[in-house]
Amino acid sequence: MAYGFVAGAYTATWNAITLGSTLQGFDIRPQHHRDDSRIDAMGDTVVDGVYRGYNISVSFQLSDWSTSGLEEALSLPYGGTPGLVANVGALFVAGGLAKTLALTHIVSGNDYSFTHAIPDFEHGAYSLNNHMRVMTCRFLILPDPTTNKFWT
Repeated sequence: MAYGFVAGAYTATWNAITLGSTLQGFDIRPQHHRDDSRIDAMGDTVVDGVYRGYNISVSFQLSDWSTSGLEEALSLPYGGTPGLVANVGALFVAGGLAKTLALTHIVSGNDYSFTHAIPDFEHGAYSLNNHMRVMTCRFLILPDPTTNKFWT
Protein backbone atom coordinates (compact mmCIF):
# COMPACT_ATOMS: atom_id res chain seq x y z
CA MET A 1 0.00 0.00 0.00
CA ALA A 2 1.38 3.37 -0.97
CA TYR A 3 1.29 6.09 1.68
CA GLY A 4 0.22 8.88 -0.67
CA PHE A 5 -3.54 8.56 -0.23
CA VAL A 6 -5.55 10.38 -2.88
CA ALA A 7 -9.05 11.54 -1.89
CA GLY A 8 -11.99 10.67 -4.09
CA ALA A 9 -13.81 7.69 -5.49
CA TYR A 10 -12.23 4.25 -5.90
CA THR A 11 -13.25 1.12 -7.75
CA ALA A 12 -13.44 -1.89 -5.49
CA THR A 13 -12.64 -5.45 -6.50
CA TRP A 14 -12.40 -8.57 -4.38
CA ASN A 15 -10.90 -11.76 -5.81
CA ALA A 16 -10.87 -9.91 -9.18
CA ILE A 17 -14.68 -9.54 -8.92
CA THR A 18 -15.86 -5.98 -9.56
CA LEU A 19 -17.93 -4.76 -6.63
CA GLY A 20 -18.55 -1.17 -7.77
CA SER A 21 -17.34 2.37 -7.01
CA THR A 22 -16.88 3.95 -3.61
CA LEU A 23 -18.54 7.24 -2.75
CA GLN A 24 -15.57 8.77 -0.93
CA GLY A 25 -12.49 6.64 -0.55
CA PHE A 26 -12.38 4.11 2.29
CA ASP A 27 -11.73 3.78 6.02
CA ILE A 28 -9.04 1.62 7.63
CA ARG A 29 -10.00 0.77 11.20
CA PRO A 30 -7.55 -0.87 13.59
CA GLN A 31 -8.96 -2.51 16.70
CA HIS A 32 -6.42 -3.24 19.41
CA HIS A 33 -6.97 -6.04 21.91
CA ARG A 34 -5.56 -6.06 25.40
CA ASP A 35 -6.25 -7.36 28.87
CA ASP A 36 -5.99 -4.62 31.43
CA SER A 37 -4.52 -5.23 34.86
CA ARG A 38 -6.46 -3.27 37.48
CA ILE A 39 -4.93 -3.87 40.87
CA ASP A 40 -5.42 -0.61 42.68
CA ALA A 41 -7.58 -0.46 45.83
CA MET A 42 -10.80 0.34 43.93
CA GLY A 43 -10.06 -1.72 40.83
CA ASP A 44 -10.57 1.20 38.46
CA THR A 45 -7.06 2.23 37.47
CA VAL A 46 -5.25 0.42 34.69
CA VAL A 47 -1.75 -0.16 36.06
CA ASP A 48 -0.51 -2.56 33.38
CA GLY A 49 -1.82 -4.73 30.62
CA VAL A 50 -1.17 -7.54 28.20
CA TYR A 51 -1.16 -6.72 24.51
CA ARG A 52 -3.12 -9.39 22.61
CA GLY A 53 -2.82 -8.16 19.03
CA TYR A 54 -5.19 -6.29 16.78
CA ASN A 55 -7.54 -6.58 13.85
CA ILE A 56 -7.92 -4.31 10.86
CA SER A 57 -11.03 -3.75 8.84
CA VAL A 58 -11.57 -1.73 5.69
CA SER A 59 -14.96 -0.22 5.04
CA PHE A 60 -16.43 1.90 2.28
CA GLN A 61 -19.74 2.88 0.79
CA LEU A 62 -20.44 1.55 -2.66
CA SER A 63 -22.58 3.50 -5.05
CA ASP A 64 -23.29 1.99 -8.43
CA TRP A 65 -22.43 -1.46 -7.17
CA SER A 66 -22.59 -4.62 -9.21
CA THR A 67 -25.42 -6.88 -8.11
CA SER A 68 -23.78 -10.00 -9.50
CA GLY A 69 -20.34 -9.08 -8.16
CA LEU A 70 -21.67 -8.32 -4.70
CA GLU A 71 -23.71 -11.50 -4.56
CA GLU A 72 -20.60 -13.46 -5.51
CA ALA A 73 -18.47 -11.69 -2.89
CA LEU A 74 -21.13 -12.25 -0.24
CA SER A 75 -21.36 -15.95 -0.96
CA LEU A 76 -18.00 -17.06 -2.41
CA PRO A 77 -16.05 -17.56 0.81
CA TYR A 78 -18.96 -19.36 2.36
CA GLY A 79 -19.92 -21.72 -0.44
CA GLY A 80 -19.83 -20.04 -3.84
CA THR A 81 -23.55 -20.08 -4.46
CA PRO A 82 -25.83 -17.31 -3.16
CA GLY A 83 -27.88 -18.68 -0.30
CA LEU A 84 -25.69 -21.76 0.21
CA VAL A 85 -23.94 -22.27 3.53
CA ALA A 86 -20.80 -24.34 3.06
CA ASN A 87 -17.14 -24.34 4.10
CA VAL A 88 -18.16 -24.39 7.77
CA GLY A 89 -15.02 -24.82 9.84
CA ALA A 90 -12.64 -23.82 7.02
CA LEU A 91 -9.77 -21.46 7.86
CA PHE A 92 -9.87 -18.11 6.09
CA VAL A 93 -6.21 -17.84 5.08
CA ALA A 94 -4.97 -21.45 5.22
CA GLY A 95 -8.24 -22.65 3.67
CA GLY A 96 -7.90 -20.20 0.80
CA LEU A 97 -11.11 -18.33 1.55
CA ALA A 98 -9.47 -14.92 2.05
CA LYS A 99 -8.80 -13.13 -1.24
CA THR A 100 -7.26 -9.85 -2.40
CA LEU A 101 -9.26 -6.66 -1.90
CA ALA A 102 -8.07 -3.99 -4.34
CA LEU A 103 -9.16 -0.36 -4.20
CA THR A 104 -8.07 1.70 -7.20
CA HIS A 105 -8.50 5.46 -7.45
CA ILE A 106 -10.72 6.24 -10.44
CA VAL A 107 -8.59 9.17 -11.70
CA SER A 108 -5.00 8.66 -10.50
CA GLY A 109 -4.93 4.86 -10.62
CA ASN A 110 -3.35 4.63 -7.15
CA ASP A 111 -3.90 1.07 -5.99
CA TYR A 112 -4.37 -0.08 -2.41
CA SER A 113 -4.30 -3.87 -2.07
CA PHE A 114 -4.98 -6.05 0.92
CA THR A 115 -3.84 -9.60 0.15
CA HIS A 116 -5.96 -11.48 2.69
CA ALA A 117 -9.44 -9.98 2.96
CA ILE A 118 -12.70 -11.64 3.85
CA PRO A 119 -16.14 -10.02 3.41
CA ASP A 120 -17.60 -9.07 6.78
CA PHE A 121 -21.17 -8.15 5.95
CA GLU A 122 -22.55 -9.24 9.30
CA HIS A 123 -24.96 -6.31 9.41
CA GLY A 124 -25.02 -5.55 5.69
CA ALA A 125 -28.05 -5.62 3.49
CA TYR A 126 -28.59 -4.66 -0.09
CA SER A 127 -31.78 -3.49 -1.67
CA LEU A 128 -32.88 -4.32 -5.18
CA ASN A 129 -35.23 -1.41 -5.87
CA ASN A 130 -35.44 1.80 -7.89
CA HIS A 131 -33.59 4.00 -5.38
CA MET A 132 -29.93 4.99 -5.60
CA ARG A 133 -28.06 1.91 -4.54
CA VAL A 134 -25.64 2.69 -1.74
CA MET A 135 -24.26 -0.11 0.39
CA THR A 136 -21.77 -0.05 3.22
CA CYS A 137 -19.20 -2.81 2.77
CA ARG A 138 -16.75 -4.03 5.36
CA PHE A 139 -13.86 -6.45 4.94
CA LEU A 140 -11.79 -8.03 7.67
CA ILE A 141 -8.12 -7.79 6.72
CA LEU A 142 -6.00 -10.71 7.88
CA PRO A 143 -2.20 -10.60 8.23
CA ASP A 144 0.05 -12.54 5.90
CA PRO A 145 0.98 -15.72 7.78
CA THR A 146 4.66 -15.50 6.81
CA THR A 147 5.33 -11.77 7.36
CA ASN A 148 2.57 -10.83 9.84
CA LYS A 149 1.90 -7.72 7.71
CA PHE A 150 -1.62 -6.61 6.84
CA TRP A 151 -0.47 -5.03 3.58
CA THR A 152 2.73 -4.45 1.66
